[in-house]
Amino acid sequence: MTRPTELRTERLLLRPFRLSDIDDVLRYASDPEWAGFYPRPYDRGVTEHMVARSVVISWEKEAVFAMESEGRVVGLVSLEVDSESKAAELGYDLARDMWGRGLATEAAAAVVDWGFREYGLARIFAEADARNGRSLRVMERLGMTREGLHRRDQIERGEREIARYALLRSEWSSPGGALPSTVLPSGEYETTDRNQLPELTTTRLVLRRFRPSDIEDVYAFAADPEWNRYLGLPEPYSRRDAEEFVAKAMLYDPEAVSMWAIVHEERCSGSIYLRGEGPGSATLGYSIARPLWGRGLMTEAASTVVAHGFEDRGLARIYAFVIVGNDPSARVLEKVGMKREGILRSNRLVHGDRVDDLLYSILREDWQA
Repeated sequence: MTRPTELRTERLLLRPFRLSDIDDVLRYASDPEWAGFYPRPYDRGVTEHMVARSVVISWEKEAVFAMESEGRVVGLVSLEVDSESKAAELGYDLARDMWGRGLATEAAAAVVDWGFREYGLARIFAEADARNGRSLRVMERLGMTREGLHRRDQIERGEREIARYALLRSEWSSPGGALPSTVLPSGEYETTDRNQLPELTTTRLVLRRFRPSDIEDVYAFAADPEWNRYLGLPEPYSRRDAEEFVAKAMLYDPEAVSMWAIVHEERCSGSIYLRGEGPGSATLGYSIARPLWGRGLMTEAASTVVAHGFEDRGLARIYAFVIVGNDPSARVLEKVGMKREGILRSNRLVHGDRVDDLLYSILREDWQA
């Protein structure tokens, strides 16, 4: 199993992305000259989406390395893997103020070498706009062979020619001889329009989209084993787990999953979501930090989200599952107006055990009444 990995070269650290990298990426990717061969420069929404996706990507299918130099991210290198054909596509970019130093070649060479070994690849290919001489020279320095030219390739900016290069395993040798690289083990959805998720307010709470700055708050409450008792999240819960949770929450398409951070006294203190389950139906799920239990805050948040579901989303039915024995959570659903419909035996696996769930639901007519 391929896990997120760090590689060190002479001048670079290649490592998994973190949400804290967003500002570094935006700094170089919003440069119009850098974006000369892209459809457009990045804005913050596109940058947040790109970094969050890189945090949660499965490295079985795609490895995405942040290229770090002197403490800041200055680019990336990626390998998108087709395990059946034992081939992968190489991608890379580099901040404009780093051009001309050979850093893209250095980073790409380390990832190519790692990719051939890690995935057992037979072939690595790459492509670039035929006018992009810098990118073509990186491929040539890697020892890649130009295999063809895609004429009149249709992309957002119009027709262009795409040069395609490839490197076979039998042809691979690091530029300038063996490139020193050290492999270090590391810890371990789809729209860029985040404005679709409405911010909701209650007497004591704000329900808003998750932000990278919420990671430390999430880690603080989610690392509590008692809080996690009925949730089945990893134990022990790590900061990387919190980062991946926030990244996924940022990536959700609100049309499919509306996921809000529960903010109390300016701190992220939990989460609540509505997940679409078919026309007119959605599942409600929630959690809140243990120090806030017993104060009615979860009921306050759930009532507001249920009202949003019926009034703004036009839902006909909202339902929820609660593990048998989780009486406080069941009381929240009952205070919201949900009715118990039955017990689902051995419905889920939580911390290695099959558990029974209570099924609750509320219909639009119940809520209106």
